[in-house]
Amino acid sequence: METPKWHRDVYKKLSAAGWYPNRNVWQQLQLPQSFKIHPAAKAILTEFGNLQFGDISETTKFDPRSGEEVAAEIHRFESVIGRSLYPLGYLEVQDRMYLLVDEKGAIYELDVDLWPVASSFDTVLDYLVRGTGKHDVMKADLEPLGLFGKKWRLDERSSGG
Repeated sequence: METPKWHRDVYKKLSAAGWYPNRNVWQQLQLPQSFKIHPAAKAILTEFGNLQFGDISETTKFDPRSGEEVAAEIHRFESVIGRSLYPLGYLEVQDRMYLLVDEKGAIYELDVDLWPVASSFDTVLDYLVRGTGKHDVMKADLEPLGLFGKKWRLDERSSGG
């Protein structure tokens, strides 16, 4: 028997939002023009693109077109961190935090700062859906990679932490 990837509540909320195993919405996606898709982004968006969950106080939406709003910033961050970033969508609490993935599959959040939140989409999905355990997920997942606590801001001379 295969071990579930996520907490059972994650499966319930994703299913209620329209997700199912092996979902493929690639042909229905509208992609941003300012970015070149890479395999990690395509794999995530094929299965999770166009999903939205949460409530009025906290919403997550997988819409890569939202990245057009901050395309110039994202491209500047790519130069700073030396990795290609692709927008997945956003998490909106009071402010909008854009969700990005690099070509290796690591997930980042961008508001004023850019910081890594998980080494993979599967790792961060529990936090995004349930809204719990973000710090614990980040520390356990990113510390071995030397990414825990990293953040970049464009208006600072030094970057990387």
